[in-house]
Amino acid sequence: AYHLLHFMRGFGYYTHNPEMSKRNVENDLFWQKELINVYKKYTKVKNIEKVLLADNYMINGADELIKLGLADKKL
Repeated sequence: AYHLLHFMRGFGYYTHNPEMSKRNVENDLFWQKELINVYKKYTKVKNIEKVLLADNYMINGADELIKLGLADKKL
């Protein structure tokens, strides 16, 4: 069992003016903060903000996933 911790990916926004570019960045930052809050609320992953900066942080093993609150039980 494994879990990849990562920020969401943007949708490859195509912008045609500076205002739309600004809105897209604001939208991405909003959702990144929401994701951090979900991990903080529902898991026991420490320093989640730093962990997510790797964008490919894998947690391997069912026991570790259960310990961190990312899984309930082994299947």
